[in-house]
Amino acid sequence: PQALAATLAANRGLIAAAAQVMHGLLAYNPRGHINLTDVEGTTLYFCGLDITPVGTRLLESVQGTNCTGLALAEDALVYVLAEENFGKGLRQRRMHCAAAPIRNAQGQTLALLTLTAEPGWFHFHTLGTVQAAAEAVSR
Repeated sequence: PQALAATLAANRGLIAAAAQVMHGLLAYNPRGHINLTDVEGTTLYFCGLDITPVGTRLLESVQGTNCTGLALAEDALVYVLAEENFGKGLRQRRMHCAAAPIRNAQGQTLALLTLTAEPGWFHFHTLGTVQAAAEAVSR
């Protein structure tokens, strides 16, 4: 609990900036989930469905293949379809995900933004939307 509190305090500005963008993005994904994760794979903030509560670790070494963990490992924009997730619970939800890095002015990854949506709300243009949202937070 103390380590999480310290992590949240250290990322307060990032969380505040991302929250506005995330809530705007959720308007186009009303039955979905959007999370902000630090480079250690810890969920800092989320909106929408309560899928990854604050403090959840999303590294692939912890959860197996998942979108946030893959984006962290690749340090790139990625998507993962429901059936590609390692965890049975993730597959059973039948939701797809797209994640993009949030970078500082020097190009260093500070965090990740991940959008989770039902198949009817997830399209390949969702990748561009998530990338644009991550870039908006970066600014």
